[in-house]
Amino acid sequence: MFRVVLALALPWCASCIIMPVLSRRLRPERKVYGPEHRRCRSTGKRMNTSIIGGTLVEDPKEFPFLAWVGDNDGTMMGQFCGGSLISDRVVLTAGHCLYNTDVFNSNLMVRLGLTDYARSDGLVREVVNWKRHPGYDQTWIQNDVALLLLNESVPAKLARPVPLSDGSKSFEHSGQKTVAGWGSMDEECSRYDARLRKSDVPFGTDGPECSSAGSKVITPADKFDWKSQCCAGE
Repeated sequence: MFRVVLALALPWCASCIIMPVLSRRLRPERKVYGPEHRRCRSTGKRMNTSIIGGTLVEDPKEFPFLAWVGDNDGTMMGQFCGGSLISDRVVLTAGHCLYNTDVFNSNLMVRLGLTDYARSDGLVREVVNWKRHPGYDQTWIQNDVALLLLNESVPAKLARPVPLSDGSKSFEHSGQKTVAGWGSMDEECSRYDARLRKSDVPFGTDGPECSSAGSKVITPADKFDWKSQCCAGE
């Protein structure tokens, strides 16, 4: 009897060890994964160092809607995207931030109310549902938006949704805009920081922002559509 039980137990124990290993190996590699493992897509073009790095954000209340999006892998360092809280349980992020496999999307995590994610956990929420824009085009980066539903509401004293337009005012597609997030500290994308930074960048749908400064990573092959897309950055 003991031999039979042992024979059944050994394959079961082996599966307990092998399955997590396989799960880690099968997970698609993200372009961004924690300060020590991040990789950047090479554009072959030099970028302006005045934008790389930006300015440190000391108070999370400056961007109370800003969300950290990443893998719930137990390290609290698996960040690869940012997002904006648009209601007490919904975060708006990019469509390309979702995996193409639901099993990995079900392991996403959102953190709010923090600037240095290596020193503070902030407010942690699990992602229980997600929806990518049905017209998302991975090749031409069209309709690159997605919604994440959190497992619990977010208290207003810890994070506040970004005020959404009621449609009465049109968005100004020109001038300087402020961007914020976690990103590269150098042109080679070899140094990453867990601290939140911000920067003011030129913004537009056409003109100098797209034909010169904004086009340093945009080529004719990208089929830029000024009616639905914009250029930002130097």
